[in-house]
Amino acid sequence: MVKEPLAQSQSLPKPDRSKLLEYPTLSLKERDRRWSLVRKMMEENEIEALMVLPGGPFDDPSNYLTNSGRNLLFFPLQGEPIVFLEGSFWRLSVPMNSEMYGIEPWVKWRYVEGIADEWIKILRESGRTSSRIGIIGSSHFFSQQQQRTASLLTNSIKKVLPNVTFVDLWKQYVQIWLVKSEEEITMFRKAALALEVAAEEFVNTCKPGNTLADIQTAVLSAVIPYGVDLLRPEVSSGPDGGRGILWLGAGLKPPIVSKGDLIYSELFAWVGPLHAQAQICVSVGEPTEEKKKLASLAREAYEIGVKTICPGITFGDLAEAMNKPNRREGAWKLTPLVHSLNPLEPVDKNPEGMLGPRGFPGLKERVGDLNRQLLESSEGRPRRFDLVIQEGWTFQFEPNSCYGRTYVDIGGNILVTKDGCEELNKIPTRMVVVPA
Repeated sequence: MVKEPLAQSQSLPKPDRSKLLEYPTLSLKERDRRWSLVRKMMEENEIEALMVLPGGPFDDPSNYLTNSGRNLLFFPLQGEPIVFLEGSFWRLSVPMNSEMYGIEPWVKWRYVEGIADEWIKILRESGRTSSRIGIIGSSHFFSQQQQRTASLLTNSIKKVLPNVTFVDLWKQYVQIWLVKSEEEITMFRKAALALEVAAEEFVNTCKPGNTLADIQTAVLSAVIPYGVDLLRPEVSSGPDGGRGILWLGAGLKPPIVSKGDLIYSELFAWVGPLHAQAQICVSVGEPTEEKKKLASLAREAYEIGVKTICPGITFGDLAEAMNKPNRREGAWKLTPLVHSLNPLEPVDKNPEGMLGPRGFPGLKERVGDLNRQLLESSEGRPRRFDLVIQEGWTFQFEPNSCYGRTYVDIGGNILVTKDGCEELNKIPTRMVVVPA
């Protein structure tokens, strides 16, 4: 157990908001650095071009080589890359208006309608009808939808160009992407600072009589004026805490904050393409002994992570160390205790123990025998435990500890340094207690 699992709202540190007035961007020098590293990797694998598929908001590989969002990208070993803008013509206004605003595009774009036909055309134009083409986005670490897209696209191309060989290079690509430059770190720091400010406003608004809509409004208005893209936070409340109470999606009146509540939210912030995350958990009034214990377990896992993480250890070593408190005390967890950011690639086991003796009540009965077996067999599947951590990686620590329905989740952003790590958040890394 830890000495200080709780933080009192009146003694929280004050984030330096003046730094939000700095607006870091990625330069052409950064673009050239990325392109050079990727092309070196292509040469080592005897690849003449990359087919880069768009990804999700947390792990879009196409945006790493462009500054134009999620798109299909042709990236040759030599010559100019091309971004494919498919779909309706309304999409064309976005890059054109951005150019008029002064946002210099890294890559030329081409409007297309038939994806496979356009790829066949460009491979013929560039003399690569018998080449080795790298695929970024067909790995099993990507979603099933992206796997299907890659399979359909490559199969269609090979029907017309049978001598083209496709090679999955996701793992090699990730190793480059995970290590951050100084420009990227500057943007990540601002994203983490924005979440510290958002957490401060979150705490300040968790007052009996306020609503969850008041909290959402305070969080959004605190950071968006500084050029930070913040997802609308899903704020949950109740005597047990928890995630995902769909009051807003159901069109209901916003719940009112009451004494004894745990107020929780997961916060996401982007500065340019770099994103950070934080978990904030607030107790309205003094928490119960059970909540204090769960807060202590979560904080213990966080502190273990800070002491353990350093260049040279595997991600699996880090994740297993952070899981010890929950396993020792029989607590279950819903989400990973730790995962990488930019991209979200190595991920801790999740969920774990949710169907156990002190797991979520009623879940076994609700899912039924067959689905219960599927859920139990899928519990605890890790992702990329083999990756060796390096200086310049970015992480989200999100320790969560639960008994029954009582759910405590804390955490902030971590930058791996030469000798260990730097903690970029303070407020959300403990359960915060506010007066009731």
